[in-house]
Amino acid sequence: MPSQAEITVWCRACNAADHAQDLIAASRSADSMYVEWRHRQRPGAHCARSAGRVGIVDRV
Repeated sequence: MPSQAEITVWCRACNAADHAQDLIAASRSADSMYVEWRHRQRPGAHCARSAGRVGIVDRV
């Protein structure tokens, strides 16, 4: 993930300094979602998630 400073520098280089704060917030949000996703994907979670799942072949 790019740092806040890196995003700010990049936005200035692209003449879009006014968008830096929005991009920083979006970056933090994406990082948070990734951490949550990784937590849900931890080993052993697959069995718990798929226990109630019915596959397409089972429905036909």
